[in-house]
Amino acid sequence: MNKTFICDLDDTLIFNQAKYSYAQVNFVKWALDSFGPRTPNAQKILQLQIAKDMKAVGTSAFSADRFPQSFADTYLELAREMGITEEEIIERKSKEAFAIGAQVHDPATWKKELIPGADEVLTQLKLRGDELYLVTTGDPAVQEKKIEFYEIGRYFQPGRIHIVPHKKDSKIEEICLGRDRRNIWFVGNSKRSDIKPALEARIGAIHIPQDTWAYEEHVLDELDTTRLTTLKDIRDLIPQYDSLK
Repeated sequence: MNKTFICDLDDTLIFNQAKYSYAQVNFVKWALDSFGPRTPNAQKILQLQIAKDMKAVGTSAFSADRFPQSFADTYLELAREMGITEEEIIERKSKEAFAIGAQVHDPATWKKELIPGADEVLTQLKLRGDELYLVTTGDPAVQEKKIEFYEIGRYFQPGRIHIVPHKKDSKIEEICLGRDRRNIWFVGNSKRSDIKPALEARIGAIHIPQDTWAYEEHVLDELDTTRLTTLKDIRDLIPQYDSLK
């Protein structure tokens, strides 16, 4: 019996979180240069930026501006704390802070490679005759650029690539319609965005852990994990294929 695999994109098929980490490091360095020796310690700067980014998910979800705006907002709060009042400086520096965060969406900064093993696994699943779907969250313009840049479309038939603004639940249910849920699996790295909605939809979930941002951390204790499989590497999916239940 052929299977249906619904795949996440970011940090499942392509590396993504590292871009954001580089941006955060660059922002801390920039803040040190901007504020000088009175700059708060790096830990405080990052904690403040992460808190603002997490809070903004509630209003901005995964919009392209959310992450860079957290840099600008962090600068503005630090500037107030340090008594900077010159409007021209504040406006210019907040734009600079935003630009540092916005670099994560610039293909010129991306490295064109999939997560090791992703190409082989997707190719083998296609050759087996399995159905492959991509369901990814994020700003449509940004996700479309990633899909084009990494040539993700070569693995999925037309109409089987879906970008959703925040949650994947309804799209998973849509794919499940008319199919035997016992033969459907979601492959992803995020417990919150991938594994939780898969288990709630009563389909299989293949968790391939990959470091990600704080928002994606989630505890699955309240869910039935009977159909949860955890793999260290996406390449382990093929040897485990026949044992998936």
